[in-house]
Amino acid sequence: MTMRRSPADLARIIHDAKNLRLEAVVTHHPISGATLELYSTWPMANHPERHRMITLTLPPESFANLARVLAEAAAMPGPGRGR
Repeated sequence: MTMRRSPADLARIIHDAKNLRLEAVVTHHPISGATLELYSTWPMANHPERHRMITLTLPPESFANLARVLAEAAAMPGPGRGR
């Protein structure tokens, strides 16, 4: 019997601060393809629980478009970036 890993085991931390943690989980299904789930946790809350913010199941080209948009956002000047 194969044990399925929980989404928490597959999570990659995107942002980790004392008041907010963002995690991403990417899974793949042979029929529907890749799925991206974003989770948030507020560590300083009275009951810090992980909450799913969004689930995206998209074709590969749409994920590539999303990656381009995120890369552009990361390259934009902002506070403390010295640009």
